[in-house]
Amino acid sequence: MLCFAHWNDAPEIKIIVGWSMIGFVGFLLAINLGIILFNIGRTIKLILIKYFRIINRFCSKKFNILCENCLGKSFNNPDSLKELIEDEKEKLR
Repeated sequence: MLCFAHWNDAPEIKIIVGWSMIGFVGFLLAINLGIILFNIGRTIKLILIKYFRIINRFCSKKFNILCENCLGKSFNNPDSLKELIEDEKEKLR
């Protein structure tokens, strides 16, 4: 009711209420835009992970290029995977 001109005769109150509404709507717009951008980023990340896994699976089964030649370790062998994890832990220390 405060937004209507009949209810407020003072021009200062009309200006304050108007700018308050503009600020409130802008704040809600920013929140919604942030949520949308977050979901877009998450979707792009999941798509990239999906296709990386598809390519990795194809290369490791057919040519064993990505797993052994590039990284030097095979992900199909659990022992070398444990070694890779231990190496990464040591790098972080």
